Amino acid sequence: MAEIAPSLIIWTVAFVGLYALSAIPGPTEYRAVIGGLIVTAAILFTTVMSLRPQR
Repeated sequence: MAEIAPSLIIWTVAFVGLYALSAIPGPTEYRAVIGGLIVTAAILFTTVMSLRPQR
C-alpha cells in the first residue's frame, strides 16, 4: 500500500483552511494574518519533516 507523505497532508489541510478562511466574513487584515500563520506553519512543518533522518 502506498504511503501518503505527511507534507502532502499538511499542505492539503493548509489549502483547504485558506479556502475556508476566504468564506468567513470579517476584516481582511485578520484573515490575512490567520492565512499567513497557516502557510508559515505548513512551511515549518515541511522543513522539519525534511530535516528528519530517513529510516
